[in-house]
Amino acid sequence: MSKFDPDKLQFDPTKPVTADKDGLYTFPQPDGTVITARRVDWRAERERAPTEFDPAKLQLNPEQLAKARAAKGRRKQKSYAQLAMSLGRHLAGASGQTYATMWMLVYQHWKGKGGPVRLTNRWLADYGVTRIGKHRALKDLAQRGLVVVDSRPHRSPLVTLTPAALGED
Repeated sequence: MSKFDPDKLQFDPTKPVTADKDGLYTFPQPDGTVITARRVDWRAERERAPTEFDPAKLQLNPEQLAKARAAKGRRKQKSYAQLAMSLGRHLAGASGQTYATMWMLVYQHWKGKGGPVRLTNRWLADYGVTRIGKHRALKDLAQRGLVVVDSRPHRSPLVTLTPAALGED
């Protein structure tokens, strides 16, 4: 089916124009091609079109409003941690799990408004750090002088960041 172009439409009186039951008309052309077109009832289209703007139709009913408010709270925001450039000097040669642990500690330190951080296995598992990797990383960070670890039996350790970890050295 070719696209309808009214400038190319030519009526050949020897070839009849036919219409099928769906209102599709075929126009045989003198060069042997066939142009197809659909008749549009403009009066019916005009009656279906809205004639005036009604703001009341745009208001949400209470059910839609409650659904929209519930969906708003489900957005997951990205987490960011701002690290001091001097921290790169202190972490030179450290493993990836040590870096991930340090980033999490800096973020939780900022989120907790500067207090000690209770470092859970669950937080670090999202970043690929296992519980054994956490203990290795904390030991490495403590040896580098970036954190002070308060180990508690059967509980998550409390970690305090030193001024060197915060870029205040």
